[in-house]
Amino acid sequence: DIEEHESPPPASPLGNTLWCSCAQCIPQATERECVCCRELEDVLSILSQESVRLTCIVDHPEFATVCLNPLVLRVALAGTVAMRGERIPLPACCIQAIHLVASSN
Repeated sequence: DIEEHESPPPASPLGNTLWCSCAQCIPQATERECVCCRELEDVLSILSQESVRLTCIVDHPEFATVCLNPLVLRVALAGTVAMRGERIPLPACCIQAIHLVASSN
């Protein structure tokens, strides 16, 4: 008799960053928010266009200028609040970068 070996169920992504491929994500409150930038095809496309190999979107030379600009963040927040429907979670590494900028101001 050959025993069937079931693979263990995947570990919960909550409370850890085992799901992160860029090494810059932070633990999130819900499984839905456990998203790494490297899971997004558009981000991978941007990263592959760079002459220097980048592992995370927050390392892109234009990320801080575009995504961490206080005015852009205020407009994005207002747009998110005003939009109807389901909010799409940001990659956790981006959330970490935004928190770092917000806490330094």
